[in-house]
Amino acid sequence: MKIILQKKDYEKILSHAENEIPNEACGLIAGSEDENLQTRTIEKIYLFTNLDKSPEHFSLSPKEQLEAVKGHENKRPKIIRELAFSSGISVKTFSRRYKTGF
Repeated sequence: MKIILQKKDYEKILSHAENEIPNEACGLIAGSEDENLQTRTIEKIYLFTNLDKSPEHFSLSPKEQLEAVKGHENKRPKIIRELAFSSGISVKTFSRRYKTGF
């Protein structure tokens, strides 16, 4: 599967992770998928508060989550998945994991 992510969104995710150190950072990604589900294009990033304040796990804020998904039920971009990443993640690790090419 190929994921297309704009550099500004990539940097937004990394900045959020750095700000959350030592805890896990979390959020949602929204976008579109091709007909064969082989390519996902990320169109919107939602960064959330980790209510658990933990480096090992996270819980999304229900209020932030509701705000993010409002209006996405049958519209584009659709919510693709929950996003969780360790705040200690390096740029190289993130690039390899998500094949961003940065």
